[in-house]
Amino acid sequence: MAPELCLSGPDDAAVTGGCKFVTIFATRGGELRQFVTATSKCRIHGGDLYPDACNTYPGENLLLATETECERVEAVHGGRRLLDDEPPDVSPLFGPGAVGERVFAHPDPDRVTGRIERFRDGELTREDRAEFVAVAAASSPGTLAVNDDRYEQALERILRADSWVGRAIDRWGGAADAVGERAADAPEPGDVEDGAPPTPGW
Repeated sequence: MAPELCLSGPDDAAVTGGCKFVTIFATRGGELRQFVTATSKCRIHGGDLYPDACNTYPGENLLLATETECERVEAVHGGRRLLDDEPPDVSPLFGPGAVGERVFAHPDPDRVTGRIERFRDGELTREDRAEFVAVAAASSPGTLAVNDDRYEQALERILRADSWVGRAIDRWGGAADAVGERAADAPEPGDVEDGAPPTPGW
């Protein structure tokens, strides 16, 4: 979210560019507990890897007259989060321009056999996620082409990575019996993010 457009607060549920707080709900011992983190600025905010879509959010939503995350939070918790409803100077990425940028084509149908079903059912494995990310990383804007060398390099790097994000996914995934079910004994969010780089404040 662009800070000049959105006012974020302790009830926001997404870790994006303009959020100052994140609320995490988890159950422990059958009791619903609320955890609020005070420094949830995106860890790559303003860096070379920070996506343009995040930098201009919610500009495209406003341009397309589509509800923004700010407005969804307002509807549930009240208050004023969307500070300016005038669309900024952004161009939604549609049509052929989205190919290789936001929409990716897998070059080998045999390699995604079974993976689409697991994606649908919320049961993707580490290898499944690595396959999709590697293809996206090896894609080029405006074309369906996938660079084989970049794909192999990305796949190897992803599978070799030992990220706190992967460990957090495993911890949260193991806290409930199935996707969508409540975790009877959820871990402390701070423990789950052990090893994460610090988030800069606003």
